[in-house]
Amino acid sequence: MNRKIILTLSFALIAIVMASAASADENVTIDGIDFNIPDGFTEDVDEAIINETNSEHKVSFVSNAKVYENGDHIMTLMVCTYDGVNVTNDYLKDMDGDDLTINGVDGKLSDTGFIKVFCYAKDGKLAELSTNYQEDIEKFVVDES
Repeated sequence: MNRKIILTLSFALIAIVMASAASADENVTIDGIDFNIPDGFTEDVDEAIINETNSEHKVSFVSNAKVYENGDHIMTLMVCTYDGVNVTNDYLKDMDGDDLTINGVDGKLSDTGFIKVFCYAKDGKLAELSTNYQEDIEKFVVDES
């Protein structure tokens, strides 16, 4: 009888551990910057940007991005590395938006009405989170300091 109880409890414990692991948040690193991926959000791999070179105001930069969705909640995580530009918080001063600190990370939040964009400097790069629900931003930002 004790074996049955122990076996049943063992299976129950394994099921609980597996369920909690399946519902735990994950982390993803994009071009050296970590982001949290909350439970329920899944990656839309067709929307990924990998080493795409662009130019803005005669400065070229390389973008890497991933898109995550949870129902009608959409989050784009992008990291841009600018050629010859070390992105710092001083660089962000010229950007539109309001100064905001999320999870210990200083940045700028701009609101176009439908899309909210939070930008911050990390390791000389520009991290940009774009979403249709501002409250989702704090779920994705990771303080790596």
